[in-house]
Amino acid sequence: MNSYSILISTYNGENYVFEQISSFFKQDIKPKYVIVSDDGSSDHTIQIIENIFEFNNYHDYKIVYGPKEGVSINFLMSLKHCKNSDYIFLADQDDIWISNKIETFFSYINKYGLSENIPQLYFSDATLIDDVGSHIANSFFDYQGITPAVLNDDSIIYKNCVQGASCCINKALKDLILSSLDQVNIKNLYMHDWWIALLAKYYGQSYFIDQPTLLYRQHHNNQIGTFNKKWKLFYYFRHLRKFITNFMLAIKQMKELEKFNHVIPSSILKPRSERKYRYVPFLKRCIIYLFRL
Repeated sequence: MNSYSILISTYNGENYVFEQISSFFKQDIKPKYVIVSDDGSSDHTIQIIENIFEFNNYHDYKIVYGPKEGVSINFLMSLKHCKNSDYIFLADQDDIWISNKIETFFSYINKYGLSENIPQLYFSDATLIDDVGSHIANSFFDYQGITPAVLNDDSIIYKNCVQGASCCINKALKDLILSSLDQVNIKNLYMHDWWIALLAKYYGQSYFIDQPTLLYRQHHNNQIGTFNKKWKLFYYFRHLRKFITNFMLAIKQMKELEKFNHVIPSSILKPRSERKYRYVPFLKRCIIYLFRL
């Protein structure tokens, strides 16, 4: 039987964290260990979490305290606390796991996870809900107009498709992530899930589970990057400065990947002039080729 741990990052999450952690205990396969990495909460988040664990008579957990540099760095740095499990599931504090999430993931893992030495990433779709739990969309991917096909070529460098809240990684990928942090400037990494996706693409394997395994909550604190694809062009023009800023951050992250590639060469990360970006939006693709990025 495969064992797994859960890594959840928290910060002032008292409004939603009860539902999320309670959903962990509704899984048919219970976690071997739960790591809570709190990034400096000033509300009742920790007290609520401890009460949930006590109510469920669950003692295999650890609360650690993050570097207070944002959710991305908190997740990446906290992976060092995830030990002695075959797989690690990442969780956001304000989502809700569907009751068969773990069972669904392990059905894929048992099919494709044939070698524990190969870094592997599994990720899924999500159902989108609002701050009070009302339904917004059946598919996070359809709603945002994103596709796992960006992993088919080099499009993942400029267009992420991996939602951190749906990620499951094996021990080999965890070790690769931690080793990469010794070679790159962590502050130049756009987001933790994007960095994980890049490492899995160029140094391991990625598997997309084409069904929702969680309810992803959209509210005023996490709406960055979440918008209806129908308004994508309008969104880009209205938020042109944000578009440029995010594009520059993606370039910085790409340079960190290239830096890491000098230390641990990938057999499939090609020189910039040979990379293909078929699934990157047209405007971005024009900029990439125009400036030879």
